[in-house]
Amino acid sequence: MRRLGEDADSLTIVRAITHLGHNPGLQVTMEGVETAEQLAMLRTLGCDQMQG
Repeated sequence: MRRLGEDADSLTIVRAITHLGHNPGLQVTMEGVETAEQLAMLRTLGCDQMQG
Protein backbone atom coordinates (compact mmCIF):
# COMPACT_ATOMS: atom_id res chain seq x y z
CA MET A 1 0.00 0.00 0.00
CA ARG A 2 2.83 2.35 0.74
CA ARG A 3 3.71 2.85 -2.93
CA LEU A 4 0.18 2.72 -4.34
CA GLY A 5 -0.22 5.75 -6.56
CA GLU A 6 3.54 6.09 -7.03
CA ASP A 7 4.40 2.84 -8.76
CA ALA A 8 2.53 1.09 -11.59
CA ASP A 9 3.60 -2.34 -10.29
CA SER A 10 1.91 -1.65 -6.96
CA LEU A 11 -1.36 -0.88 -8.70
CA THR A 12 -1.08 -4.11 -10.71
CA ILE A 13 -0.51 -6.15 -7.55
CA VAL A 14 -3.42 -4.55 -5.67
CA ARG A 15 -5.70 -5.06 -8.68
CA ALA A 16 -4.72 -8.75 -8.83
CA ILE A 17 -5.32 -9.25 -5.11
CA THR A 18 -8.73 -7.60 -5.38
CA HIS A 19 -9.73 -9.86 -8.28
CA LEU A 20 -8.44 -12.97 -6.49
CA GLY A 21 -10.61 -12.16 -3.50
CA HIS A 22 -13.71 -11.29 -5.47
CA ASN A 23 -13.62 -14.35 -7.78
CA PRO A 24 -14.78 -16.79 -5.07
CA GLY A 25 -17.16 -14.15 -3.66
CA LEU A 26 -15.04 -12.91 -0.75
CA GLN A 27 -14.93 -9.35 0.49
CA VAL A 28 -11.56 -7.64 0.14
CA THR A 29 -10.13 -5.55 2.97
CA MET A 30 -7.02 -3.46 2.38
CA GLU A 31 -4.95 -2.30 5.32
CA GLY A 32 -2.45 0.53 5.51
CA VAL A 33 -4.44 3.15 3.61
CA GLU A 34 -2.82 6.46 4.50
CA THR A 35 -3.84 9.00 1.87
CA ALA A 36 -7.01 10.19 0.18
CA GLU A 37 -5.45 9.24 -3.17
CA GLN A 38 -4.93 5.63 -2.02
CA LEU A 39 -8.51 5.49 -0.72
CA ALA A 40 -9.88 6.77 -4.04
CA MET A 41 -7.82 4.23 -6.03
CA LEU A 42 -9.00 1.35 -3.84
CA ARG A 43 -12.63 2.41 -4.21
CA THR A 44 -12.14 2.48 -7.99
CA LEU A 45 -10.68 -1.02 -7.85
CA GLY A 46 -13.72 -2.24 -5.94
CA CYS A 47 -12.19 -2.94 -2.54
CA ASP A 48 -14.93 -3.58 -0.03
CA GLN A 49 -13.26 -2.27 3.12
CA MET A 50 -10.24 -0.12 3.83
CA GLN A 51 -8.45 0.82 7.00
CA GLY A 52 -5.34 2.83 7.74
